[in-house]
Amino acid sequence: MDRASDYGSEGWGFEFLRAHQFNTVVRFDSVSTTQRRPKKGPGSVKPIPAYLDDGEHEEERAKCADWRVRVSAGKGVDDRYKVVERAFHGTEEKAWRLVAKLVTEVDAGKLKREHCTLAALLDKVVEHKRTRGRAPRTVDDYARYAVWLTEKYGSVEIAKITPKWIDDLIDRVTREMGASSAVHYYRFLRLSLKLAETWDLIDRSPTDRMEGPSEPEPESESPAPETVRLLIDSAEKGVGKRPANPDFAVALYVAATTQLGPGELAGLQVCDVGFERLQLSVRQSISRVRGVKHVKATKTKARKAPVALDVSTAEALREQLDRITDRCEKLGVKLTPDRWLWSNALDHSEPVAPDWFAHRFDKLREALNLEGVRFYDLRHYGATQAIGAGVDIKTVQGHMRHATSRLTLDRYSHLLEAQGRAAAQAIAATLRGPAEP
Repeated sequence: MDRASDYGSEGWGFEFLRAHQFNTVVRFDSVSTTQRRPKKGPGSVKPIPAYLDDGEHEEERAKCADWRVRVSAGKGVDDRYKVVERAFHGTEEKAWRLVAKLVTEVDAGKLKREHCTLAALLDKVVEHKRTRGRAPRTVDDYARYAVWLTEKYGSVEIAKITPKWIDDLIDRVTREMGASSAVHYYRFLRLSLKLAETWDLIDRSPTDRMEGPSEPEPESESPAPETVRLLIDSAEKGVGKRPANPDFAVALYVAATTQLGPGELAGLQVCDVGFERLQLSVRQSISRVRGVKHVKATKTKARKAPVALDVSTAEALREQLDRITDRCEKLGVKLTPDRWLWSNALDHSEPVAPDWFAHRFDKLREALNLEGVRFYDLRHYGATQAIGAGVDIKTVQGHMRHATSRLTLDRYSHLLEAQGRAAAQAIAATLRGPAEP
């Protein structure tokens, strides 16, 4: 596979000088120390090995091996010297024949890199991610980012993109859309330029030489326990003109005790509830893109781990399962393990969309005249209560299904300050003597 890289040949095993650059053949297992020697004449292409130039290793040089071949390709559109690089298996003599062939192709212009605009690259990236089976919601977001970038900067050649250019773009996105959007656009642009590097459209992504925008500090406000109890009781019994909705009451209870998000709640099926082991399997989640619901697997290993259940949550899920069973019996439908725990269909044959929970939560909050609380805050409620009860951060990480404990610390470090002060007081108390009478 060809791969262009910046001019430079430190650490190569065999080298010779052509014009003002090096064409190179190096054995993968060669030593890193290199002695550079220029060719002796204008027509000579014979290399002088760095460690096989004593005339005693002819048999070794005749053996087949893995080689890396590099040939000068002149200056690119960014005014930097380029080289074409290939991997090759064979003898050293055949490796140098490949060098001669590549030199001829370079001189004939066959290996000249074509110019590529940002618009062409982004179209290729979106299509690449779509064919690779990325989640529809992710592909839809990529397409949305690509539309805006193409409209504003589509004619820019990617070989001329610099870290300064990207910084200016991110500043514009921050002003027009906010800091959170700037992070998303930067990540998409970084992904696209890294793929351009992989596809040999550029030598090196400029994002490798810069620091991207910082992730905005996430909001992690936790509702008070009495507020959560009020929401659950109101959903179960009804409030004002809003009728009782026991299904939604169970969803609120499960969200508060398991820290599942709306997509994960929507993806739960009857077979995911383990009453004997008191655990809940989280195998998938539901997303909706342009009105169409999609089932997708959970993203990380931490997300796929079973969630521990307490007895009261298991009882609430048992009540929900009993209601599903009654509905299926009235319809004459058999209850199967693939029925969804929350569904708008009477037979629970289809899952709800993730916004089903947030929509009902917003209506219930308005009926109770509550402000500043969201359905997603129930996830923070569980973490806040666990940390406040003295549960160690590693256990909280597992219960929240964060990929790393650092993510848990970053989001809930403010909750650990009180524990830190309590620990400091406890340590200081051991140094104080008993009170004098």
